[in-house]
Amino acid sequence: VASVDGATGGSAPPQEVDPDPPVFGIVVLVSSARNLVAKDKGGTSDPFVELSVTGVKKKQKTKTIKETVAPSWNEAFAFNDVAKGAKIFLQVYDHDVIGKNEKLGHIEVSTDDCKVGDPGKEYATALEGAFQGEVTFKVTKRANGEAKVAQKESSGFFSTFTDKIPGMGASDDEEEEEEEGEEGEGEQQKKQEKVTKRFTLEPAEGAKAPENGEYQFQVHIIEARDLQPKDSNGLSDPICVVELFGEKRYTDGKEKTLSCVWNELFFFHHKVESAFDFDVEKLRISVFDVNQFSKNELIGVYEFDLMSIYKLENHEMYNTWIGLFDPTGTNQGVQGFLKMSVTILGAKDEQIMHEEDDEEEGFDMSKCLMPPALDQEGHLLKCKVLEVQHLPEMDMSLGVGGKGCDPFVGIQFGGTPLIRTRTKKGKTDASFNEELHCPVMVPTMSDFISLQVWDYDMAGDNEIIATHYLSYREISSNALLYSEPQWINFYGAPKSADSAMVGDEKKKRDKMNQGK
Repeated sequence: VASVDGATGGSAPPQEVDPDPPVFGIVVLVSSARNLVAKDKGGTSDPFVELSVTGVKKKQKTKTIKETVAPSWNEAFAFNDVAKGAKIFLQVYDHDVIGKNEKLGHIEVSTDDCKVGDPGKEYATALEGAFQGEVTFKVTKRANGEAKVAQKESSGFFSTFTDKIPGMGASDDEEEEEEEGEEGEGEQQKKQEKVTKRFTLEPAEGAKAPENGEYQFQVHIIEARDLQPKDSNGLSDPICVVELFGEKRYTDGKEKTLSCVWNELFFFHHKVESAFDFDVEKLRISVFDVNQFSKNELIGVYEFDLMSIYKLENHEMYNTWIGLFDPTGTNQGVQGFLKMSVTILGAKDEQIMHEEDDEEEGFDMSKCLMPPALDQEGHLLKCKVLEVQHLPEMDMSLGVGGKGCDPFVGIQFGGTPLIRTRTKKGKTDASFNEELHCPVMVPTMSDFISLQVWDYDMAGDNEIIATHYLSYREISSNALLYSEPQWINFYGAPKSADSAMVGDEKKKRDKMNQGK
């Protein structure tokens, strides 16, 4: 008969654990801080904690929390080969993009304050070397070699964390038994670098300098998202201002919103005397919060060199998202996102007409122009795919294998390529037990995570079965939201929809399966 701890009646009694060994391991859980010193102009800091232990060479640090004096980290760190009497040091810094990180204070505690086998000791300790600030953390002592941080490897059904980005889920292999194909980890790493690399405007091959003469400059202000609130109601009244060659154009003002659609087109005409005009002239895009009884308040700006746009293919920047920033430095970080197009036409240039399919639905964070002054951090969105049930039969019976489904599950977010599991052959109920890693660049203007179930087709295109959307903001702000496995319902076209549909009917079915 098994006892409560799982040992059988005939087994040897468990060995006693030395509560105070000469060498041991520790786990430090850094929970949060409050009332930190504000080092930045906006009355906030960008704090992170660096941890070290005397006698242990490796230092570790938390992620940086932007624009706050009361950060919440909830990160655990393991140290082994710690000698008796060692000290734990926690140094809090304000992260600076330019220049040296600034110290916000430090804490020193002894590892002798707790013993192996104890539940650990919790601290809420004032920072030394600073006139204010307090950090909450917990220290647990373990037997040497047993100090591990399992939650950093697998911290929930959906989770995000700052780290170097490892391999991306399964490759495009189709058999669950197959090894990774020719693509391999190297190709997958290239895909991730494409996503996480800062997006820039690349000149067209063989781009030439502009000729002298008359030019038309078209600026299409499409929409804004996630603008910073400037009013007491937590909203703004945004208006966009376009400045070029000393002239200004204004969009309509929008009331009480942080995301809006303008879809307004502005024309500027200018006679270019030399290519130098393109080098020195700036296109300035500004978004303001309109105030009725006081001066309008700047939300954010972005500036372009005209030459950088002229040297693009067709002298055009089309449907591109830009990150707005505060040039005064009062407000740190991205102040919102704006989608726009710019076209430059000379006497010999023809207007390019874009097909409807060229206009992307939603937005692609991997193609967002970020101001040079702003940094983006590489994060991972981790999704554990456990199993699927009750999928429709997608395959036609051809006498071999019969009807069925060859499912795989994929995830997409912020312009990433589809990151997917392996394929399960001939199953409408399938078990995967795979973890997918989706790279995310933060700050991000993307929110909807697309979780999709597909049917693999050997002879044709893979067919999407259904899609479910999840909110990145909700997940990143609430670590417990998907901390445990849970079932998610997927909805798509009715099972009666013929998989052999073509033309408009097929497009309608596919849109339903894509959740549109």
